[in-house]
Amino acid sequence: MVKDSIQSAIILAGGFGTRLKSVLSDVPKPMAPIGSRPFLEFQLDYLQDQGIQNVILCTGYQSDQICRHFGNSYKGIAVRYSHEDTPLGTGGAIKQALKLCNENEPVVILNGDSYCGANLSDMYQNHLESQCVVSLALVYKSNFDRYGTVVFDKSLRIRKFLEKQLTKSGWISAGVYITNGSLINHLPDHQSFSIETDFFEPLADENILNGFLSESYFIDIGIPEDYQTAQQVLPSIYNDKYRGWTLFLDRDGVINERTPGDYVKSLGEWAYCKGSLDAIFILGHLFDRIIVITNQQGVGLGKMTTFALDLLHQSLLDDVRKMGSHISKIYACTDLKDKSDNCRKPSPKMGLMSKREFPEIDFSKSIMVGDSATDILFGKELGMRTVVIMGKEEDYEDIAKLHPNEEAGSLLDWARSLT
Repeated sequence: MVKDSIQSAIILAGGFGTRLKSVLSDVPKPMAPIGSRPFLEFQLDYLQDQGIQNVILCTGYQSDQICRHFGNSYKGIAVRYSHEDTPLGTGGAIKQALKLCNENEPVVILNGDSYCGANLSDMYQNHLESQCVVSLALVYKSNFDRYGTVVFDKSLRIRKFLEKQLTKSGWISAGVYITNGSLINHLPDHQSFSIETDFFEPLADENILNGFLSESYFIDIGIPEDYQTAQQVLPSIYNDKYRGWTLFLDRDGVINERTPGDYVKSLGEWAYCKGSLDAIFILGHLFDRIIVITNQQGVGLGKMTTFALDLLHQSLLDDVRKMGSHISKIYACTDLKDKSDNCRKPSPKMGLMSKREFPEIDFSKSIMVGDSATDILFGKELGMRTVVIMGKEEDYEDIAKLHPNEEAGSLLDWARSLT
């Protein structure tokens, strides 16, 4: 009998956290503190939200810390342990834990040092339809060298795993797998092995591995930089302070790098400000709506076409969606400055347009974030709180006269300050 939902999970929680030694004391990696809570709690909260009722924690290094903290249950989830006395690798740990699972029941397997918000119900239905042995959640990343990319065909059968290298964009494994207890019959005979290099990679292109494309946020806390990002990103998922609020964002200098004296006219000229996508993920969980308001006189000047501008904005929307966040709408004014009755900021017209399209917007519960005096004046005209992103030096004197409510060095710095 095929189950119609997943109720059991295995979490690989035996990591040493070697690369985090500079920021962690004597703590196993899954117990790395995120604020006042261990990382593993966020994974279990996610599994609870997904309907998981039983979890097996694969423990190794300092397993006593994990066992003492969680005991036999967590928020109604039954917790069991599969302890390795000597390192078994990811494959060996999974193989040992599968002995505690029913061979005919589905199970989701997660890496204990990464977070991915994949919809497990959708992933499981996709897995059943694929008739594959294992399904891997895949997430889209840009500008990375920490991960290998996954190659798949049009039916999403995985065909190849490419080694780590500097990559502009691609799909990577998020460390979330769906299978069932019978996987144990397919695994190598070795006691210690890697599920990735000793099982997945050799069997790619044999029609047993399915890819599930997940438009969800992914973060691996394995290195100090990403661990610090997780400190702000993960708590934002459970923060309701700004429920009912709308966030308005300027574009150039806030989301993407400005081109001084010119305009971003094509995708080849587009570059995100450092951390801006991570910021939008955080902010997307805090605010009900994110609206981008941007002056784009380059179209009116004939330096770019409306079609080129639309491509830029569609790419932005796609990138934000792929990482599990949202932008509700982008309003761009292509009017020239000297056009009478134009809609350019600081005119409130684009803000009023958004109010007509989204009647639930309350400007008294809205924040405008920008890097110029026109952005701050736009927000004040509509009665919003205002935040200036410092960087547009030619506007500093005019901005100071407007007294914005807050200032920050970047969108990510400000987003982190809210969590």
